[in-house]
Amino acid sequence: GVLVPRPFRHLVYATFSYCGLQGIFAAFFVSYLVVELDFSLVDAGVIFAVSQISSIVARILWGWVTDRIGGARLVLAFLGVSMASFSILSAFMRPGWSIVAVTLVAVAYSATAISWHGVALAAVAKLSRPDAVATNTGGVLAFAVSGQFVYPTIMGLVLVAGGSFGTGFAIAAIPAFFVGILFLSTSVDKK
Repeated sequence: GVLVPRPFRHLVYATFSYCGLQGIFAAFFVSYLVVELDFSLVDAGVIFAVSQISSIVARILWGWVTDRIGGARLVLAFLGVSMASFSILSAFMRPGWSIVAVTLVAVAYSATAISWHGVALAAVAKLSRPDAVATNTGGVLAFAVSGQFVYPTIMGLVLVAGGSFGTGFAIAAIPAFFVGILFLSTSVDKK
């Protein structure tokens, strides 16, 4: 309870695991497409660029949805389960998948795992006293940054051990899935 006050614990779990999925997508997705799925570097770059455009639109969408339903809990639950599902789906991609199919997976992954920040940060602000918003935001984001370093490190270890990118994406999905489920059973919208 000293390091992470109770109202922020689930948000810390979310930012760590969600940012972890963001980190491995940014660090490894293009390499995955080129090395294991036989896409050209140009095609892989185009797929990645399109996915990043979708994340811009999705950030606005998730904020709008959060405002309409009156809180972050259900949106963060949906995002956790969805990004985990798309990370697992990316693990099942194989050589021969069409550029359209792979782009759709990348867009869906990006629209969830890259676009959740505003929802989480709004929840931190809502749970904070006015004079503690900046401190609490910094504290929660420290865990997010940790996830962005830890997950790519784990992916690197999976690859060094002879595993595939797909295996790494599947393993990385597990915590985000459970955090999404956690949000279904608890509240993050009340102090």
